[in-house]
Amino acid sequence: MRKKDSSQKDTTKKQDSTFKNFLQTLKPYTLYLVIILALTAALNSYNLEIPKVISRAIDAYARGTYNQNTTLNEFIVIVAAVLILSILQVVIGSYTAERVAKDLRLKLSRKIAGGSFRFVQDQTSSKLLTNITSDVDGVKTFVSQAAPTLFSSIYLAIGAAWNMFQLNGSLALFTIAFIPVIIFAFTYIFGKIQKLFTKGQENIDALNKKISETIEGSALIRVLNSQKYETARFDVLNIVTRDIGKGILTGFATIFPLIGVLFNAMIIGIIWFGGNQVITGDLSIGNFGAFYSYVAILIMPIITLGFISTLISRSFSTFVRVSSVLSSKDEGPQGTIVKDIKGDIEFKKVHLKIGEKEILKDINLKIKAGTRNAIVGPTASGKTQLLYIIAGLVEPTDGEVLVDGENIEKIEPKSLYGQMGIVFQDSIIFNTTLEENIAFNSEVDKESTDKAINTAELDEFISKQPEGLKTQVSERGTSLSGGQKQRLTLARALTLNPKILLLDDFTARVDQRTEKSISDNLVKNYPDTTVISITQKVNSITDYDQIFLIMEGELLASGTHQELLKNSFEYKQIFESQKSTDR
Repeated sequence: MRKKDSSQKDTTKKQDSTFKNFLQTLKPYTLYLVIILALTAALNSYNLEIPKVISRAIDAYARGTYNQNTTLNEFIVIVAAVLILSILQVVIGSYTAERVAKDLRLKLSRKIAGGSFRFVQDQTSSKLLTNITSDVDGVKTFVSQAAPTLFSSIYLAIGAAWNMFQLNGSLALFTIAFIPVIIFAFTYIFGKIQKLFTKGQENIDALNKKISETIEGSALIRVLNSQKYETARFDVLNIVTRDIGKGILTGFATIFPLIGVLFNAMIIGIIWFGGNQVITGDLSIGNFGAFYSYVAILIMPIITLGFISTLISRSFSTFVRVSSVLSSKDEGPQGTIVKDIKGDIEFKKVHLKIGEKEILKDINLKIKAGTRNAIVGPTASGKTQLLYIIAGLVEPTDGEVLVDGENIEKIEPKSLYGQMGIVFQDSIIFNTTLEENIAFNSEVDKESTDKAINTAELDEFISKQPEGLKTQVSERGTSLSGGQKQRLTLARALTLNPKILLLDDFTARVDQRTEKSISDNLVKNYPDTTVISITQKVNSITDYDQIFLIMEGELLASGTHQELLKNSFEYKQIFESQKSTDR
């Protein structure tokens, strides 16, 4: 029992905290929200006047004193006021909602951009995509629809009930007695529907991920003739979505007939008791008509509140998902030192552990500024993670990495990345022009761009394009070959005139002649740049200043090519095996 009570208290605290955070998020827009609610109140006040106008008209007609112009003028004033207030409410509500959405998306974008590489990987791209799109839309919907409708429903319900008691207290009490039953029906059924909506939102993540994977791997799926297999995998997620949708529809299909029965029973009772009072003269026909109108006004907000409770629940669940990203403590590198770096790098007892797996173990190495260095080793030996640590994308579990004698974590990220170029193994190409793909940084000048293009052996390729550098690249660079994409990403890294250049197997799809030309160009055009290259081709690094052999996360050997041939059996074995393959 105590555990259950403790769990309930924790849940309540979490909900209170979420509600406070939600209100805090909306605080900058308080003035706009107040204006929206004021317009809503004024709009509903005019709506509550309509039954009174009808009542006065009916009673005046019964007395023979009916004046058509008076009634018509009252209706014109009400309709004009309702129209103007409705337009203002929608315009200001939409404007405020879009501002909230814009600011939230900016915060998310900054959070993602400022977060560590590991943070983005842990969150997953599909979840972050859902956060920025449908989750933010859920919060926006609360501002533009849920909040005004919630306030409007409560205002109308209270206003209608008040006017009903003013007209006839006993009849109002009889009517109000049905309300708890209707509320209970809504609460019970909508409670189940809300849970299904939450599950549905979570399922969107999985669907987004699956759809993205299928689109990206569409060519491979065709080649492997695995359409049926992929369709079956998609169907599993689709069936879950279908079942959630069916559950929601079943809930709605149940609630409407039930409310219909309760509402009709209430109407029959009102007509019976109200009709008797009209006959006895205790209630005028006009007031009875007004009372009946107020009953309709009272019921509609209650039904609306049922729908809005689901919308509010979805808005809060989406806000929780957005808030979980924004409140994450992972902020990435936060160094403050700004300095011009030379390119000296040192690893001191560096360990890296991801989950339960130890990726790097006690790595100690030194790299001198302006030298060319290579990291070799079998697949999954930790080479790429070592490169990511140098780039500041991944923080070591233990040990430290020094750049020019300064801990890399203390150097301001903007200062570091402004002097560092990195080429990933997977070439990231954007759906824009060749020029913008290369000169991706706004601070890059033409001279730097031309030198980078020349170094990456792209001159001939660009000259053959119909619009040269202005040629548009297709989405994800599908119009380019693997080698062309790798050379584009190299040129992009070189436009910064980096002091440190990190290359992750970037020549895997480049022919041997082009690779040799690029290597010579780097020495010629960027003589002071510290180059660290991960490669599988030992033959291409025989003239490098230093080579590091990594196996199973350990640094087994380091030295020049000739030194390693003499002192490292493993390195010699790799070299000999590649030589025999080349023959």
